[in-house]
Amino acid sequence: MAESNRLRDMPPKTLAKLGLIALALALLLPWSYSCWLKTRTFEPVDRPVSLEAGKVQREDFELNLREDYSVRIELDYSADDWNEGKCAFRSWTDADWQVYRLSPSATKNRELWASSAEILKSGGIPDGFHGKPGKYQLEWSVPGASACLNARHPRVHIYTSSSDYEQMGGFLRLTCVFLAGTGSLLVLRGLGGWAFGYFFDKRPPRMFPEMVLRNVIPWKRHQPMSLIRDISNFRVVWGGVLFTCLVFFLVLTPLTPKGLMVDFREPRAVGTEKSPWTETISVYVDSRKGFLVNGQPVKREELEAKLKQELSRQMVWSVYFEADYDCLFMDATRAIDTIQGLGAKVIWITPKTRESWKQKTTP
Repeated sequence: MAESNRLRDMPPKTLAKLGLIALALALLLPWSYSCWLKTRTFEPVDRPVSLEAGKVQREDFELNLREDYSVRIELDYSADDWNEGKCAFRSWTDADWQVYRLSPSATKNRELWASSAEILKSGGIPDGFHGKPGKYQLEWSVPGASACLNARHPRVHIYTSSSDYEQMGGFLRLTCVFLAGTGSLLVLRGLGGWAFGYFFDKRPPRMFPEMVLRNVIPWKRHQPMSLIRDISNFRVVWGGVLFTCLVFFLVLTPLTPKGLMVDFREPRAVGTEKSPWTETISVYVDSRKGFLVNGQPVKREELEAKLKQELSRQMVWSVYFEADYDCLFMDATRAIDTIQGLGAKVIWITPKTRESWKQKTTP
């Protein structure tokens, strides 16, 4: 109550100034954060390389964030990765890599920051390191069996996730929406007070304006209102609240199921009708937010059109679905929802299913 009275007693000019300051902050804060976010480097290295056995390769890069960075060699998707005896992808854990922090001093050129050997010795998975702002150098080499993967366009990729910073930007924008609303109300209240005083508040002149006017007529006090504490009032009030909620949730809210239909079966060979077509349709979701239809990269907005084109040439609409172990959950559900939305049957190849097939094919 005291704060509201203090705000009401402020001059209209002061209220308008406070409102303009709030509006300026609501505009400048998201813009400043967006400009700062554009200067951050989330992918310091992403370029094609050549896999040569035993050759030590180096890549200089610079970080301006204190985050955990992933170090990976990425290739085009191929079904040979699941077959023994073919040119399959050798995991990045088989490679020997080191990250050095470059020192600006002339006495010490660089220092070892992280290496795959140290991470394996400590019992971890050598897929990245924790970095802080500065200049670094990646030094790596691959085993001889990886040289055959050059046809799949290998790329060395160092990156970190930007989702936390994007969520912080969304929270800041939401806060600025409330700040802009508060500023607009203050400006309108200031303009309204000034307009009322200028057009309507025509007070007559007083002989002694410095004297404070006081009421000499006693106030007539009314009987205080009874509180809602009796059982009868409680039943009426809360009964109305519960009835309103009952009508809203049972009548106005449609009772429709949400989600994706999943049918769990026994681990066995996929039981589908034999197709007269020799080709099958497969959808793969990789960790780079990409979709692959029959091994060909497809953009997110073109996935439905590509599947519709492939299914138009099939008699039995069954699609083999598979996802990378570290892909986003929303990408996997989007692919499944798109397949089912077209009327096709989803055959989900899980890592356990793939491993069992691999054991059966191994003599």
